[in-house]
Amino acid sequence: MGKEQASSMHRKYFHFLILAVYLPGILIDREFLYLGSAAVMYIFVLTELLRSLRFKIFGNTIGEKIDESVGVFRDRQDEGRLIVTPLYLLAGCSLPIWLIGLHTSSEDLNEYDLAASMAGLISIGVGDTFASIGGTAFGNIRWRGTNKSFGGTVFCITSQIIFTWLLFVTGVCSFSSMVTLSLIIAAFVNSLVEALTDQIDNLILPLLTFNIVLCTNFIVQFSKWAIG
Repeated sequence: MGKEQASSMHRKYFHFLILAVYLPGILIDREFLYLGSAAVMYIFVLTELLRSLRFKIFGNTIGEKIDESVGVFRDRQDEGRLIVTPLYLLAGCSLPIWLIGLHTSSEDLNEYDLAASMAGLISIGVGDTFASIGGTAFGNIRWRGTNKSFGGTVFCITSQIIFTWLLFVTGVCSFSSMVTLSLIIAAFVNSLVEALTDQIDNLILPLLTFNIVLCTNFIVQFSKWAIG
């Protein structure tokens, strides 16, 4: 495995870790996850400031030690002075939770809100992770003009659909057919966006999935109102 592949797979460990932490948090105590994720974001930003400014305490360069520790997790987007990929990952998984939390309490949480809260986990924690695995294992055929592979895209779509199905069959989330359909549509759309863009997909994919789910809710509610 090359250096680039090794670094990519190292970064995906955090995707699995954030999935393992966030999924129980959303299902059991969303308010605590809301506050906890915000606190961790503050810590990440502070740590990155210490690293980038090469901050010293009593002659010890803490910034350089942090830089040595996180070097293996650098991405192509981290070629500048700042390492932003971890911030984007945390923000991408947390933003749907923060946005839902601004206007909906746990008591008023409907199935669309719950699915939208999971937008980051499904698109990044599952989809983007398996896209990397699929691209590494079956990356011979690539999309024109990009370094993304068809194999990675297929893995990205399939993994999100399987994950949604597992949530349903295990009884973890009893999504209706319309919510499930919105997540399947989101899986196809965000997988194509992931394949055809080199932008900050850790932010784009969760927000894209989030909006598809909530737009489906709006269409369903509007249809009921129009018919009724």
